[in-house]
Amino acid sequence: MYNLIMEIYSESDMLRKIKELVKAEGTQKALAKRLKVSTSYLCDVINGRRIIADKFAAKLGYSKMFVPKANGKAEAK
Repeated sequence: MYNLIMEIYSESDMLRKIKELVKAEGTQKALAKRLKVSTSYLCDVINGRRIIADKFAAKLGYSKMFVPKANGKAEAK
């Protein structure tokens, strides 16, 4: 039997986690190298110019999903 625990993070929660990873890694360049993404992509995500793509979320150990809002409109999570 499996116990499934699901945590839901907003885009801003994920950005906070990414910034924590950058701090732990030392630089954006070092984190980008470890995750095998370009430094410019990582910088754009952190600065809100790009969204967190599904593949990038997976590299961080997360999956992206859609959760309905209370008003019935879907929002990416």
